[in-house]
Amino acid sequence: MGVIAGDTNGDSSVDSTDVSQTKSQSGNSAAGCGSGFREDINLDGFVDGTDVSFVKSKSGGHLP
Repeated sequence: MGVIAGDTNGDSSVDSTDVSQTKSQSGNSAAGCGSGFREDINLDGFVDGTDVSFVKSKSGGHLP
């Protein structure tokens, strides 16, 4: 099983799609997100700017 931090849509890479997905859920509780907890990167129960910043910082990463 491969896991990459910041890959909120599960496509094995971190890119603008993941950033956009996380931004679109910003302000929601993790339980209120359509895909569950995937956008709550820091696991504090909410999707916020911290989560968006983390995903942006991992942009360009991918699994081999």
